[in-house]
Amino acid sequence: MISKGTHWIRFLRQYGPIASGDNMYEEHILRAARRAGVNPIRFTHPLEADVLDTFRTTVTCPSSAILTGTAGDGKSHLCGKVWELIGGDAEEWASDEVYYTHEAVVGGRTVQVHIIRDLTALPQYDEKQRYVSRPDLLSSFCLSVLDCNSSDMRLGSYRSSQKC
Repeated sequence: MISKGTHWIRFLRQYGPIASGDNMYEEHILRAARRAGVNPIRFTHPLEADVLDTFRTTVTCPSSAILTGTAGDGKSHLCGKVWELIGGDAEEWASDEVYYTHEAVVGGRTVQVHIIRDLTALPQYDEKQRYVSRPDLLSSFCLSVLDCNSSDMRLGSYRSSQKC
């Protein structure tokens, strides 16, 4: 029988800088932690408070946001924190899904919050018919960034080293 300590060491090795590995992607690390039966390493992202404040019930002017950066910067992690804040289901977030939507109270009013975990992985068309097409969804995303009175808020994560 493999000890808990051995599982932990195997899990820690996945955090190392392996260029060909998936260790930079939150969804892969979370899956590996579950398989090993250990808790993933957690930290407070430097922009976590600012991003979460954008989606709180007390925010004055709710607005959409796009998080950009290279793999491993914490974009998906921040999206997951927002999902948790607005009352999204943790099991749903743990799935391989790219697009999430949830009704929440933000800025004192009810809005539909759309979270795109990875814009580069967003399918052209949604099999669940939550959006018409990728270009249509991205256009509405852009418009919502400029409108703090929109009934929709969006948070998107874009890995800047990838083509969208």
